[in-house]
Amino acid sequence: MNNAMFFDLTEREALVFSHLVTNYLQTAQPVGSQTVAQGLGQCHRGYSPATVRHIMADLETAGFLMHPHTSAGRVPTATGLRYYIDCLVETTPLTDEEQRAIASRYAETAPDIEAVIQETSRILARLSRYVGLVVAPVRNELLFRHIEFLRLSPRRLLGIFVTCEGVTQNRVIDVEREFTAADLERINTYCNSAFANLTLEEARCRARQECAAVQAAMQDMPQEAMRLSAVVLGTAQSADVVVDGEASLLGQPEFALAARAKLLLEALEEKKQLVELIERSIDNEGVQVFIGAESGVDAFSDCSVIVSPYRRGERILGTLGVIGPARMAYGRVIPIVQCAAEHVSRILNG
Repeated sequence: MNNAMFFDLTEREALVFSHLVTNYLQTAQPVGSQTVAQGLGQCHRGYSPATVRHIMADLETAGFLMHPHTSAGRVPTATGLRYYIDCLVETTPLTDEEQRAIASRYAETAPDIEAVIQETSRILARLSRYVGLVVAPVRNELLFRHIEFLRLSPRRLLGIFVTCEGVTQNRVIDVEREFTAADLERINTYCNSAFANLTLEEARCRARQECAAVQAAMQDMPQEAMRLSAVVLGTAQSADVVVDGEASLLGQPEFALAARAKLLLEALEEKKQLVELIERSIDNEGVQVFIGAESGVDAFSDCSVIVSPYRRGERILGTLGVIGPARMAYGRVIPIVQCAAEHVSRILNG
């Protein structure tokens, strides 16, 4: 059992621990008592190297620090990092200049969800200097806006649907009989009325249910409308994840070994694992941080993942975040993720 789970730090322990972790996050090197004492001595009295060494020993016993055998210094454990993030980290708000730069980039982005997602992954990667990622909304959860069927040839139609988020999907449909322009106009009007204010999943279910109902009632036009709609709406896809900035992780000392770097890049390429990891936060409010093994992905054992959901109204549509080394600058990255989630939600809400 890990004693740290039931341990509360005194003010002096918290000060030493916070200073040590901050130093470690900046340098990626074990931190010794002399370094901590010198840093604290600039603003605090009573923290000699001997005193700090004693406090660090207590923190190690409690499970917050570990002592690499190759160094006299200490590094935080995963449990220690968890305590630091939950209780001690001080976030640094984005500057006004950074806020304006982000707003400007979104203003120059096409107002559809796919373009916004691509730009968001780039913004996250650029500002954090780690890997930015965005899980696109599951298409089933997008809100239906419009559907239309166009005649390509006597026995072929083009079906197009558009969501309120700007996603467009089309499909060519082979049909058994010819449709006149008047037929298609009636079908388009009927479908757009039937699917108004529904998600794509709700629209698909209604199409299937009504198709069966009108078939039993021998109603030709509604049956054709629902049958064609079921085909086009059935093209909706599952969630995808957009990743940017992978190369930035390779410059981190944690991934200097080629084998470790290869494992990490393969995990980033295997997007299914990313989607499963990030969507674990989809029912939670605000920012979440997964440290090392908490992610459930072996390749991320030396990484942390910071994620936040974005939403339309009260409904969560997807998740975005940053992957970086476990010693990333949490106080800097957490506000970046928060800011991006707010911008995407604002765009989706018009």
